[in-house]
Amino acid sequence: MWDDYQNLVLQIKDLRREAQTTYDRVVLPLIATDGFAQTLYGYMHRAFAFVDALSSYWKGTNAGDQTKRMTDFMEKYVGPNRRAHRTAVKIWRHTLAHTALPRNFQDVATGRVMHYMIQWHSSDMRHQPHYTFSSIPRGEILNLSCLSFIQDVEAAAERFVKDLEASPALHAKASRFAAKLGQDSFKST
Repeated sequence: MWDDYQNLVLQIKDLRREAQTTYDRVVLPLIATDGFAQTLYGYMHRAFAFVDALSSYWKGTNAGDQTKRMTDFMEKYVGPNRRAHRTAVKIWRHTLAHTALPRNFQDVATGRVMHYMIQWHSSDMRHQPHYTFSSIPRGEILNLSCLSFIQDVEAAAERFVKDLEASPALHAKASRFAAKLGQDSFKST
């Protein structure tokens, strides 16, 4: 089971390396004519899939309220910004995964429309720092840097693995989820 967690960390490190290389070698030279939005969305989809997987190991299950599980995990391992985490999960995990595009949505608590701003690198966000909200008329924008977010996920994964090493109870929960994954099945017809 330990290999599962280490493999996740290695996969996240590889995602960060690949995304940075893509930014440096492909995006930057061509940024004036193409921002490579499809590639950017692909990296965001993968990063949030890692958050989903890590939060499932952390909780010991992937059943129940996925948004709450992912938000709780991010609050513990990325940092205390629950509103941003919840908004990011809604935009970058749910709408991107289920509708093929990130989408704006209305916050029923405030009535304001939540928008997203995604950039490759935090240096592209001089006036809207990574993982902050900006107010606009009748709404807000969650500003996010893809490369910074992948670094956040990598650091969260490393902290989680350290907690796994130190906590037999957490390790038992993660092992239960890993065992369930090993028994996954489906019916093809």
